[in-house]
Amino acid sequence: MADITWSTFDKILNSFGISLDEEKLDKLVRYHKLLLSERQRLNLYSLRDMERLIKYHFVDSVVVIKLISENKVVADLGSGAGFPGVIIKIFRPDLKVYLIESKHKKAVFLEKVILDLDLKECYVINKRIEELRNIKFDIVVSRLVAPLKKTLKWIMNMDAFKPDMLILYKKTRVIERELKEAEDFIRRVGYQKKDIVKFRYEHIRLVRSLLILERIKNGTTSNLLDN
Repeated sequence: MADITWSTFDKILNSFGISLDEEKLDKLVRYHKLLLSERQRLNLYSLRDMERLIKYHFVDSVVVIKLISENKVVADLGSGAGFPGVIIKIFRPDLKVYLIESKHKKAVFLEKVILDLDLKECYVINKRIEELRNIKFDIVVSRLVAPLKKTLKWIMNMDAFKPDMLILYKKTRVIERELKEAEDFIRRVGYQKKDIVKFRYEHIRLVRSLLILERIKNGTTSNLLDN
């Protein structure tokens, strides 16, 4: 099945209350071309995903911007080909975005994207998230990277979060099962569920869930390395 046109993409965004101007469209088109030209050489995504970059990955990445306040520092955990971090930055230039990618070839690709699209205050970190030092994030976004408990262990063992940092964890529509399995762990590390937001993509008949975790006031994290 072929991908959608940019005009259709614009209509889908409008249904979510998101606007697409010429500057953003220009950056998206250039980013899309880079994704297509570098896919095979860098193994950026699957052949199946090649036919749904816009209708799925672009849409699924951009809807997150409605949940992020102005002028925040955002970390995209396991950025890969740049979803959702690059898309977030294109639509929200007010944000400072860090694309965290441990694989060198993909990190080099992300650097090329930033340069070609002239994305200001967008940075690539070619490290594992638990290795980060001296950067404080307001929000960490994780999209289709790893199971919830494993993702939280990575995040909690880093030295890079603020006391009120939010975690936006995006997975399938059955995210409630992962949440239930990780409830005790989430509480032990000083977090709690703030909300679960459902995104319905009628054009591909798909539902995605976004779990928002917030710090418990006066909550403290325990040593997670032995858990």
